[in-house]
Amino acid sequence: MRIRLPIHFGPWRTLQKEDGTALSIRIGGEDVFFESDSHALTPHPHARACLAFVARTLGKRAVWRMPACTPAFADNLRAINLKWREWWGVPLVRMPSAPASMNARNSPPRKTALFFTAGVDSFFTLYENRDCIDILVHVVGFDREPPSPSVTAHRIASIQAVGAALGKEVCIVRTNLRERWPFSRINWERSHGAALAIVGWLLCGVADSFHISASFCQVRRDANQVKWGTHWETDSLWGSEGLSFHHTNSEVSRLMKLERIACHSLVRNHLSVCWEQRKPSPNCGICEKCARTRLLFRFAGFQEDVAAFEGAPPLEEIIAKLQVIPKGFLVIYQDFPLERLAPPLRREVEALVARSQ
Repeated sequence: MRIRLPIHFGPWRTLQKEDGTALSIRIGGEDVFFESDSHALTPHPHARACLAFVARTLGKRAVWRMPACTPAFADNLRAINLKWREWWGVPLVRMPSAPASMNARNSPPRKTALFFTAGVDSFFTLYENRDCIDILVHVVGFDREPPSPSVTAHRIASIQAVGAALGKEVCIVRTNLRERWPFSRINWERSHGAALAIVGWLLCGVADSFHISASFCQVRRDANQVKWGTHWETDSLWGSEGLSFHHTNSEVSRLMKLERIACHSLVRNHLSVCWEQRKPSPNCGICEKCARTRLLFRFAGFQEDVAAFEGAPPLEEIIAKLQVIPKGFLVIYQDFPLERLAPPLRREVEALVARSQ
């Protein structure tokens, strides 16, 4: 019988860089790094506590000396733990607490940040909260597969163009978190909210408020079936003294979001939704998510593909080639107003929904 030893979480280490800040932490013999060329990263103990919390709950591994956090943050993690136990049957975890002074800062920043992927959800949050958002934070390393250098460069250039056009700071954070244990071995759909929280705590010296854009609509009749790493019941719990997280716009469907932002040329030119990277461009135009987003533009009245999907094959052809809709996303298609589509495209979408059910 193989004995699995408790995982050890080392201390934060600051790495010397000529431009920007880099932090590293050793987890079970593997080094996890975070770096930014433009904004300072803070080795906050709550980021370390989040890492250990994910390892113990979603990773279901014993942790050697669980890192301490403030009593208020320990209570919040306990609430997340109970919700995850209800959803996924994770083990219960006791988080040790330390004096609240461990969270003190000399001069708290008064800036609001948005985790920005240049997708429909984050673009909508940006435009709906344009006056209060100061910083666009994009994390390189959270994709399903590491994108090619050209795709990464194109995406960063697009985000910087959006920031420049709207007068927002842009903070690019690079990390190998998803490639290292425990995130490399657990379901990203469950763990990505914790990953965002970790980055948020490392940027607590830059912003004291973070927006996390909703992926699903809370007002759907079957909204209680949505169990996702970012969720209206859990996102705010990742915050504590001096730092808050906000699950934003969960009352609006994806279609309504696209309909309200499609008029902006920045959206049509810089939208980035693809996660399969089948082509060297940011949007392949042929994966399920690209096809789904192209459908949204059809519903919004755009009969031709916008610049973000330029050169993609005809949408009817792509929908016909899709085998099934990924589990969890069928609810989105079921809300689509298919009567707005031209008959050939409508038939293909109806057939895709039927074989996915």
